[in-house]
Amino acid sequence: MRGYVLIQTYPGKAAEVCRKASNLTGVKMADLITGPFDVIVHVDTTDFSACGHLVMDQIQKIDGVWRTLTCLTVEL
Repeated sequence: MRGYVLIQTYPGKAAEVCRKASNLTGVKMADLITGPFDVIVHVDTTDFSACGHLVMDQIQKIDGVWRTLTCLTVEL
C-alpha cells in the first residue's frame, strides 16, 4: 500500500518531525515542504492495515506532530 502522509507540526518542530519520520520502517522518504503542511512522508507498506498502524501508532506519536492527512495511491 503506497501513499503520502501530509503532516502539520507545532511551530519549530518540522525539521525534527521530518528527521524522525524518515527513520521509520515503511517510510520511503520524508521532506520538508511549504504550504499548509510542513512535512510530506512517502509510505510503502504491505497492506491497508499496516499503513494505518504506521500512521496512527508511529507517525502521529512523533513529538511535534499536530495533524496528519493520509492520501493513498490508486492503481487503475
